[in-house]
Amino acid sequence: MIQVKTSELSDYLRNSTNDAQLWIYNSFDVMLPQEIFDEVEKRMTKNQLNTYAFEKALQSPAISMMLNGVLVDMLLLARELKRAKGAQAELEIYVRSLACAAWGDGINVNSPQQMCDLFYLSPTGFQCSKRYEGTGAKRHLTANRKALEKIYETNYYTRPLINAIFSLKDSNKEIEFLERGVEDDGRVHCSYNVAATETGRWSSSKNPWGRGANFQNQSEKTRSIYLADEGYIFAYPDLSQAESRAVAYYSGDKNYIAAVESGDLHTNVAKLVWPELQWPGDEDGNKVLANTIYYRHFTYRDLAKRGGHALNYLGTPWILAKHLNITQEQAQDFYDRYFAAFPGIRKWHNAIQIELQSSGKLTTALQRERMFFGKLDDQGTLKEAVAFLPQSLISDILKIGALYIWREFELKKRWAKLCGDLHDGLLMLIKKIHLDEAAPEMINLMTMKIQMPHGVMTIPVDFTVGYRWQKKEMKKWKPGILSELKEISPTNNLLDIQASEV
Repeated sequence: MIQVKTSELSDYLRNSTNDAQLWIYNSFDVMLPQEIFDEVEKRMTKNQLNTYAFEKALQSPAISMMLNGVLVDMLLLARELKRAKGAQAELEIYVRSLACAAWGDGINVNSPQQMCDLFYLSPTGFQCSKRYEGTGAKRHLTANRKALEKIYETNYYTRPLINAIFSLKDSNKEIEFLERGVEDDGRVHCSYNVAATETGRWSSSKNPWGRGANFQNQSEKTRSIYLADEGYIFAYPDLSQAESRAVAYYSGDKNYIAAVESGDLHTNVAKLVWPELQWPGDEDGNKVLANTIYYRHFTYRDLAKRGGHALNYLGTPWILAKHLNITQEQAQDFYDRYFAAFPGIRKWHNAIQIELQSSGKLTTALQRERMFFGKLDDQGTLKEAVAFLPQSLISDILKIGALYIWREFELKKRWAKLCGDLHDGLLMLIKKIHLDEAAPEMINLMTMKIQMPHGVMTIPVDFTVGYRWQKKEMKKWKPGILSELKEISPTNNLLDIQASEV
């Protein structure tokens, strides 16, 4: 091996061939991070070293997911593309009509300049308060999604157009995926980024060749194009109401713990929030009452579910009213009732605030640490901190299960293939001949007892299977379930597709 002193590097590079220069640059890419890590490692705590080792181990199942990919039914892909283009055309007309009403002309939602003109600069536009991104010389005006969300909050007359713009941009992304997301092998392959977030959650993006998509953000309609390989069936083990359970056992609120352990969290939350209703007392009767209309199209159960989730993460009455399209008075009423029923959750929020401002650090029940570098007295930082504890914990529980399953069933037995990480659930393919033997073992591997600040938490695993990755096609696993499922064969020959469907 050739060794070159840093002081002699310039002369060595000047006299080297192109290939030799590339080798030297590549060695810098490898050795410099190693040299830096050798110093950083000395300063790391035991918890931090354990987290680092865990993240490294997760690279293997992540790469397996990326290589395995998911098979696409080309017939349904063509149908979904036709549907998506029809929806896109309607949205383009709608956006143009709203933009013309606003400033007398259409708008290209993909043009940053036109968007800034419409919302800030043009005398015939909305003339909203300007939003910027970047710092120093790179600071510039922006009308990106984050900026439009801020405008949406403060300028109610822009809301119809902003909603339409968001829908059109989402439609454009969906069409881009449907047109260019599938590889030559007839599968969708995406990238999973193991250490990309501060919570420990994985992120997902296009693959290195620019195809695929964010696999964690696919609509139910788009999921219909995915089909199990021949001889395999999809399995989706999901951690049941995982974040709500984490909030319950972090906060120690006895009423909320009882609600999450009841088997029907949202109905039982509704019972505690609206105790004056005539609850029948039996499970079926309570469900019927919880599903009666509270306001507009919202049932009591809907509000308990969506409103409760928001309040667990420091939502305010104003935020509830905006996102759920209910009145401010109704949002305030639900807010007051919710925290009267579950006072321990608010106490937990306050305890996090004290810990955050005193140390700037939080540690989950599985000992993952996070330092917060923002303003510690800022409400935004507090919201991040409150969300971090349950979201990070659930992500790590899922990843431990994924690692166990990958080692036992993909690497060792070759019975299964991991295909996707969905934050609180895993998508995989299992050989049909081994399903009834593998399923209970996998459920056992994913079911863990976690010592929490207020008791031991065990999250049940819902295990569903099906030939298409779609809710209506996936059924709860039980021994012999295959006899109840209809196997689906793909139509991958475009000549078999009617012209009207393309």
